[in-house]
Amino acid sequence: MQAVDANPAELRFMECLRNVLRFTDRQIQVLQDDGYVLVEDLAYWSYEEITTWVSHKEKLRVNAGGSPYGDMKRKSLIALAWWVTEKIRTGQTVNLDEFDDVARRDAIIESKVEYDSSKGELSIDKPEKFKYEDWPEWEKSVYTYLYSIKNSIGTPLVYVIRKPVFIRELEPRDQQIINNASQNGAVFRNDSQQVLTLLRSLTTGTDAENWMHGINCGKLTMESLQSHYDGDAEAEKRKQAAKSDLQSLYYRHEVAFSFEKYINRMKKCFDVLEKYQVPYYEEDKVKLLLDKIQSNHGEVKTQVSICRASYADTFVKASTYMSREISRIFPSSNVASLNFGKGKQRNSNRNVSSLNNRNKQGGKRSIVAKNNGVDISDLTRFYTKEEWKKLDADVKKKILENPARKKLREEKKQREVSAAGSGSAQKIPSDGASVVTNSIDKESEDRIVAAVIRGVMESSVPNEPGEERWPGGCIKADPW
Repeated sequence: MQAVDANPAELRFMECLRNVLRFTDRQIQVLQDDGYVLVEDLAYWSYEEITTWVSHKEKLRVNAGGSPYGDMKRKSLIALAWWVTEKIRTGQTVNLDEFDDVARRDAIIESKVEYDSSKGELSIDKPEKFKYEDWPEWEKSVYTYLYSIKNSIGTPLVYVIRKPVFIRELEPRDQQIINNASQNGAVFRNDSQQVLTLLRSLTTGTDAENWMHGINCGKLTMESLQSHYDGDAEAEKRKQAAKSDLQSLYYRHEVAFSFEKYINRMKKCFDVLEKYQVPYYEEDKVKLLLDKIQSNHGEVKTQVSICRASYADTFVKASTYMSREISRIFPSSNVASLNFGKGKQRNSNRNVSSLNNRNKQGGKRSIVAKNNGVDISDLTRFYTKEEWKKLDADVKKKILENPARKKLREEKKQREVSAAGSGSAQKIPSDGASVVTNSIDKESEDRIVAAVIRGVMESSVPNEPGEERWPGGCIKADPW
């Protein structure tokens, strides 16, 4: 094959095709005839596009521009295109001297893995609607969401609004791809419009809209929001709020404020302070975490001491250890856990625990556990049919399985048996004659005595939760 008027870059590309990909002169010519004369021409040529191109060329006659390639040469061409694309995306120099047989084999595997993973990418839920008080978390959720979505050339859309504080948490390769993605041209304009559409959908009807008027670029829109909500005045407000929360935050027991909520609230405060350049050292985080645990439970105090001695390296390590131990000390039978099923946490208006600051006598504050407005502080008490219908299924189960309640029910059954036995016994005089009063026969007397016993039992023994009885005391089928 004659390389007429070929420049050094074209000659080097042909040499790579011949020596590394094992292409014949005819196969090289077919590739060049379609405009692929430099290795950079292969950039962003996708797995599927190359597979389709090879299949098409293999169907054509030689005199019509066709040529057979075979499976391995198809894979090798895909590998070279992936390798060139990877170099460009990560901001590296394309040097064909680096693409040898070892690099080719590695690229074959990498390109196939990337192609397969792109077909089954995990979807992340769209961020919540914008709320002023949740700005730091909301901003991060937008970045996380856009990182999960890729554009037409495989670049995460987060590159449109890239920001070092978020990008540095990613894998080095992803950092390079996002930081080197061009923020000019047709691809960027299309991607920026997608980001703009997302931001508008999340801020419509909120105060954030005021800072987006007249801006028709996703990148500039996010910069406008950040300029306002991360500005000096707003930043100072959030820092002071975080410091105040840390000062007033304590953990005492699971009923009033669970340990999970305690560590999540504390972590949120630390994140806010770090975001605004006043971070805590890890040792200070751990000290605050443990100092603020003010439980009178002996085993909790013991675990705090153990944590200080063996798990105080980082906040995550210490909080994970204490969370595990708190769960062990206060298992799921604890009243505070009644409002949670196997799924996610229910809405806040259904939380179990609420606090009354003072009781009627002005004494210490009392804890009232509720579920859907029903007082469940005493799991052994009588629940009306209306109350029982309001309770969640998992709460009903906890009530029915409560050991103290089971014990009371057993005692009630024993009283029923005892009362029935004493009421049915006949009084026999010493002379052996039966007692008959007011000319009532024995059969009528037995019916009257039995009716009186049932009446006493029904009036003195409370039903089980939601329990109904037929006339005569028989229990109807349980509603649960």
